[in-house]
Amino acid sequence: ISEVKNQSTFSFLDLDFERKSGEITLFLLNIMLLVFIGTYNYEQFFEVIEKTNLSADTHERVNAVIFSILMAVGVILFYFKGGFNFDEKAHLLKKLAKVWIALNVVLIVSAMIKNTEYVSFYGLTYKRLGVYAFLILAIIGLVYSFLKIIKQKTNAYLVNQMVWYFYGTILICSFFNW
Repeated sequence: ISEVKNQSTFSFLDLDFERKSGEITLFLLNIMLLVFIGTYNYEQFFEVIEKTNLSADTHERVNAVIFSILMAVGVILFYFKGGFNFDEKAHLLKKLAKVWIALNVVLIVSAMIKNTEYVSFYGLTYKRLGVYAFLILAIIGLVYSFLKIIKQKTNAYLVNQMVWYFYGTILICSFFNW
């Protein structure tokens, strides 16, 4: 069995610096996402929202989820690639990544609740159903990102799983006459 070598991404940076930069990045992203979730949920549950703003608010939530998921997966793919998956000193980095994934799940659930509110006022349409499908796929992607970190899987594992779930969703949707 060949041993996996832990190499830094760039030749001019050492491994400790890259690990520490990942910890700082994920810590700051966690703080930012926590504030973001707090303000959004305050607006969603404690402020009176006009029905005319419901569409814009829902789109804003889904766009925030898209951006956050892309950042989350990008950061995880960058910091947990190759030999860096097996870094024994990366305990804090792994914990911060798991917190980041959990916070993204909270953000997705918040967006689902907002979409449900939108559906309750205006009814279920294909696009609103598509939002649910996207949010469910996003949660599945985060679960596999979590499993990638825990089980020390490669980036190809994560991409492979998501491609299959996306393909399965397309396949299931093709059975219905929309």
